[in-house]
Amino acid sequence: MCKGTTETVKDEPRVVSLSLRYGHLQPRGRHRGSLAAWLVLSLCGSAVLAQERTNVITPVGMKGFIGETQNRVLFDRDVFFNGPIPYWNNGYLVSTKTESFSASTPNVILLGRNGSRSTAVAFWFPGSQRVIISSAAVSHHSGILASGEADKADGTRAFFIAFANLKGQVTNVIQTGNFHPRRVCEAPDGSIWAFGGMMWDAAKRERLPGNILRRFDLQKGETGSFVPGSTFPPKMQADEASHIRCSSEAVFVYSNPANVLIELPYKTEAPRVYDVPKLEGLEVVNFAVTDSDDVYGGLTDLGEDQGKGGMYMLVLDHEAASGHWQPVGGTVGRLTDEHTISSVWGFDGGNLVISRGGDPAGITALHWVTMSPK
Repeated sequence: MCKGTTETVKDEPRVVSLSLRYGHLQPRGRHRGSLAAWLVLSLCGSAVLAQERTNVITPVGMKGFIGETQNRVLFDRDVFFNGPIPYWNNGYLVSTKTESFSASTPNVILLGRNGSRSTAVAFWFPGSQRVIISSAAVSHHSGILASGEADKADGTRAFFIAFANLKGQVTNVIQTGNFHPRRVCEAPDGSIWAFGGMMWDAAKRERLPGNILRRFDLQKGETGSFVPGSTFPPKMQADEASHIRCSSEAVFVYSNPANVLIELPYKTEAPRVYDVPKLEGLEVVNFAVTDSDDVYGGLTDLGEDQGKGGMYMLVLDHEAASGHWQPVGGTVGRLTDEHTISSVWGFDGGNLVISRGGDPAGITALHWVTMSPK
């Protein structure tokens, strides 16, 4: 299949669980027991995107079960409440600061498995007036990746993907031109994957044409591009509230505005796009992909019934190129209930990293648990 096209595979439905960060939504109220209310209010809000799909489905049955806590560690409260929602990646909790205005301000922080700060990096570039970090990821090669934009006093904007070593030194920078790399991750072979959007053409009042899932190399720059922006409605920013994860076999992207999952196996380089109708009353706030390409998600009610949610799985139908949500057994309820999974931070060495509703420390206590999809 050619680059930028989609593919459906005739196969038995495969269980894939999914979770996203729905930062563009604003809750209609605030419930102090609600993970989503606390976290979404901490994000830099932006308008709900035009032409968002509104089709919804109702979950049927339960799928899988979660094991007992293998380990529990407390993390710094500021990581969760003073910036974008963090996530677990390659052995670290990754925390970012959206805006910085000086070279002395760390804007990416890594916290290790013991809950302590491991590395802090100030991604900054000479001549910048402001640097915006849209995402960060832990490299497999002893470093940190970050994407975003650097703004100068004259109004010039430069989109970038940058690499810093664990000493905090920025050693490599890729300028991505008119492509805004909103989310980044690194594959095991060192290739960098970015999901983003094209700049706005003010004269035509539309986005510039171009593919929105791209592959980069720190030395060579861009080495591949997939999925045309025209796949989505003209006024939709599919990357605005999205997630990307690189597993051992494929890169996964979820777009909240578009309600789609994109899966691109590294070997075939043929992207598959699945329609995923939104569950009524629930939004996805976390995203985790396992070594076996199972994807798990924390869903929360951001509407009138804030404080309800849990862990759900996405069952994919390859032939129909679609998916539907199913709750994980014993994890759904009030976010203050002991059994409820209030957040799914990521995957770490065979375990999911989650927070439990009944923990007295709330979401600042991370639990390592096993998961069975059966």
